[in-house]
This record gives sequence, C-alpha cells and structure tokens, in this order.
Amino acid sequence: MQKCERCQRSFKWWELYKYNVKNAKLIYCNTCSTEHELEGSSILVISLIAMPIAIMNVFVIYLFDLPVLFIFISNIFSLWILSGISPFFIRYRSKFRSNYKTN
Repeated sequence: MQKCERCQRSFKWWELYKYNVKNAKLIYCNTCSTEHELEGSSILVISLIAMPIAIMNVFVIYLFDLPVLFIFISNIFSLWILSGISPFFIRYRSKFRSNYKTN
C-alpha cells in the first residue's frame, strides 16, 4: 500500500478505495494533512485494465447470444472487482514533493 511522502504513514485500503469511488483527484493524509494528487500514469493503467475486460465481456456474451441485461450486469460486476483492486494500482504523489526532505 502507498505511503504518505511526508510522514511515511501507510494509507489504508479503505481510504484509497473511498477516494477512488468518489473519483477524487486529491487525497489527504490523516496524520499530517499533506495533499497527494493522482498520477496520470495511474489513470492509464486502470484504463488499460478496464477496457479489455469490458470488450471481452461484450464479445463473450454476444458469442453465446446472451441477453443485453446480462452484458450490463457482467460489466457492473467487472467494474466492481476492478474498483476493489484499484487501490493497489493507483498511485498518488505529493503536490509539494520537492519541499520534503526525507532522512
């Protein structure tokens, strides 16, 4: 799990998940109140994971001639799983990284 760049406190899974579900671009450390912003590469990683899953779901469902409702439900389920593992892939960095000196 990712740590605060200033105080080195580890963020908890549910904290990162809460911010991801809210689609927040900033996360704040509960200990030192440092702002961390979403890295652009994290958005790319999640997109590269989500798109093939959605395309595969649609392809498999049409291949087996399943109803459209099943497509919707399977995509919602896939996105739910992806949102659950996203705190492990999404990275935040301090907006003021150069101001902190780590010992």
